[in-house]
Amino acid sequence: MVGAGNEVLVVRAGNEVVLVVRAGNEVVVVVVVRAGNEVVVVVRAGNEVVLVVRAGNEVVLVVRAGNEVVLVVRAGNEVVLVVRAGNEVVLVVRAGNEVVVVVVRAGNEVVVVRAENEVLLVVRAGNEVVLVVRAGNEVVLVVRAGNEVLVVWAENEVLVVVRAGNEVVVVVMWTENEVLVVRAGNEVVLVVVRAGNEVLVVRTGNEVVVVRAGN
Repeated sequence: MVGAGNEVLVVRAGNEVVLVVRAGNEVVVVVVVRAGNEVVVVVRAGNEVVLVVRAGNEVVLVVRAGNEVVLVVRAGNEVVLVVRAGNEVVLVVRAGNEVVVVVVRAGNEVVVVRAENEVLLVVRAGNEVVLVVRAGNEVVLVVRAGNEVLVVWAENEVLVVVRAGNEVVVVVMWTENEVLVVRAGNEVVLVVVRAGNEVLVVRTGNEVVVVRAGN
């Protein structure tokens, strides 16, 4: 069926019903109903998807304002909610152990929260990373103020890294209590190497200050 002025078009194929309504050259409404719980309703204003509903665990609701995704809801453990204001992701929630909350941008500031041992919190002020926290043995804390960097890791890896400007001020590294390195600028200030309690080496600058065997 074709309406006057090509404004309405209805197409059926078996159990599928397709309805297209046009105003001029812009698609105003598209309703698609398919068997097997696939796409139930699709509505468009111009070229923008306004509403999409699917059965099962597929996309339940998608709303867009302009070219921006306003709302996305899915069943199961998929994306539950996505809200954007402008081009910035405001909220993302997922079930299971995936992304639980991503709340996100106000200007250049970013906040990210995840469940399990993923990234728990990331906050940015301007373009600077303010805080990064991870569970498990990965990066626990990263703080930046201007060009200064503070990094704390779990387990026996890099514990602390602090920078003032572009120079390394302090680097403390543990590898199963074998190596400890501290630097000021680009010069090695302190190096401690341990193999059990057998060897201890301490350096100031590039000179070996103390070498010990045993304790």
